Amino acid sequence: MAKKYNRNLVKKKLIFVILLILVLLVGAGIRIYRLDKHDLWFDEDTSLYVARDLNFNYMRPNPPLYYLLLNFWRRFFGESEFILRFFSVVFGVSSVFMIYKLGRLFFDARVGLISAFIISISPIHIWYSQEARGYTLSVFLIIITTYFFILALKENRNHLWASFIVSAILSIYTNYFSFLILFAGAIIISLKKYRWLIRKWLISYLFIVISFFPWWLSFWKDVVFIRENFWISKPSLESILITFENFTVGYNATLQIYTVATILFTMLFILGILYLRREKEKLIILLIFLFVPIIISFIFSRWIPIYLDRQLILFSPFYYFIVSFGLKRIKIPLIQITFFASILLLSTSSLYNYFLDFMPSSYEHHVGVHIKKPIKPVVKYIRENFNKGDIIAHSSFAVYNPFVNYWGPESINQYYFVILNAEDSYWRRLFEEGALRRKESKMIDLTKGIKDLKFKRIWLITSSWARDGNLDNNSSAVTEWMEKHYVKREGKEFDGIFVSLYEQRD
Repeated sequence: MAKKYNRNLVKKKLIFVILLILVLLVGAGIRIYRLDKHDLWFDEDTSLYVARDLNFNYMRPNPPLYYLLLNFWRRFFGESEFILRFFSVVFGVSSVFMIYKLGRLFFDARVGLISAFIISISPIHIWYSQEARGYTLSVFLIIITTYFFILALKENRNHLWASFIVSAILSIYTNYFSFLILFAGAIIISLKKYRWLIRKWLISYLFIVISFFPWWLSFWKDVVFIRENFWISKPSLESILITFENFTVGYNATLQIYTVATILFTMLFILGILYLRREKEKLIILLIFLFVPIIISFIFSRWIPIYLDRQLILFSPFYYFIVSFGLKRIKIPLIQITFFASILLLSTSSLYNYFLDFMPSSYEHHVGVHIKKPIKPVVKYIRENFNKGDIIAHSSFAVYNPFVNYWGPESINQYYFVILNAEDSYWRRLFEEGALRRKESKMIDLTKGIKDLKFKRIWLITSSWARDGNLDNNSSAVTEWMEKHYVKREGKEFDGIFVSLYEQRD
């Protein structure tokens, strides 16, 4: 009888291991699929530019660790779109495994596996796993930090507190939002059950704070920079709802998909909370880790705008844990399978739009996020038609920096044209301070004219951040000015990027 029991136990463990491997393979496969489809967009170009020269002034307002690691990565493996983004894939897939580990620590292996399944097909996590930015590294480090924090609270061993300290330091040197998880940890340690550990907690936090001293001045400059002039608008209460909608199905869902996903995940979330009332300690910890950072970000943004969903995904794993627990507690197999299938179908629908470059939702669902633009075809087109004496002018930062990168080190005259009352002051200030300037490029105020420039023809590249074919304010104003003063000889569009060739009037 005991042998039969052991065989059944081994069989169940084997099936579980196979399921976990399958989840990891699916998560990896989706993240690698068409990884190099798009050219680097502005933020990714920023990552590469900083990683090449470690010009920390240029990466404002971000801490340095991701760029330092990317610097080593590109030295060993290269700078292709696939290679640069694969660095994010590594941490995206690692996060899938670590959310399983953390879920098993919080609850059990089943909750860990369900959570891993959800994040493995999560459209928003896949989006940032396919982008050369530090978000997946941040998610991975937040999970690691939480994992060691919870273990330290449970077992109170010095090596666990030390592991927590190291992972927390790495987290805050990767993303300033990691401070919020430390703030949540401070609330948790104040709970009656954990107050006896407050001495070790204080020592741990002291080490973390001291380790950040070398970067405090840069951090303060970043805070001042954001406070004085940043592009993010103040969030509304609806922003919180949209955050959770994006946690469920990402940026590319239709209104119908958002509605169904919100209803489905809300049901599972409420069910998870109802069942977790019996394990009040776990519920309180999860709610603190989930809501305290979001609420602080929301309140803080009333004065200094920082509320962005791509930053808040650091805390999405705690949302997935509660949803996963609710899903696990469904006892009727048919209903449980229906919920699993629904989650898979909803994510697949959003991912289908994502891989088709289709973003049907309103801008409120993807603030600061856009379909990537084709830069290489623009470079190729101008190269094939470029004559001696020509100059290149830009009017949109969405294209300017990536274009200069793809054009390469060849020395040509490139300018950034502005109509001062039309260009956003945030971007103009960055350029004037040297944070966006590339080599010999200059910003030219067209209201003062361009008679001092020596050229035969001007290639003007206009665009906007979106890929909808509309121009931003500065591009519209610059185009209007050029039409009045020069003759347009030809023009071509590349999915929202407009290239126009101008000559002197006869």
